[in-house]
Amino acid sequence: EGGCTVVIDAVDNMENGFTGQDTTTGWTTCSITGIDLIGPAGIISYSKESPVSMGELIIYLNITGSYTGSPLIAIDIPGTEDVAETDMTESGTLWYYTYNVNKADNITYFDGMATVSISGVKDKFRNGLIISGETFDIDSTNPVISIELDKTSPVSTGSLEITAYFSELL
Repeated sequence: EGGCTVVIDAVDNMENGFTGQDTTTGWTTCSITGIDLIGPAGIISYSKESPVSMGELIIYLNITGSYTGSPLIAIDIPGTEDVAETDMTESGTLWYYTYNVNKADNITYFDGMATVSISGVKDKFRNGLIISGETFDIDSTNPVISIELDKTSPVSTGSLEITAYFSELL
């Protein structure tokens, strides 16, 4: 014979909650349509390829699907100077935020992975934004170069082999 129990949790625009339940018997299957549990999608992209060095980095957000609210961006960067939630700027169908990448001083700013988070955007069913592309690497440290010679100074005639070592790929 079978049956079906339907439980609905809902929140209105004023944050008032409601829970309702109904149990029916005699059904062999239970089908519910029209419930949206997936939020709009947001794709984050950057004005520079990762890893990024010192200077201006524009972070873009493209939101697909209908939504309400304006996105707030926060950036967790290596070190002690995170970017707290702040408004993004709208430009047509894109949103953007300009972040200034600082040189690593190993006190306040460090090189490493930064994580971008977005809040403030929901669809009409109050589902939050689902984002991708939320990390970028910071590399603001100059490479270290060392040079090795196969002969000691002074060199008068003949060949001289010079080998250079770099602390990172160039």
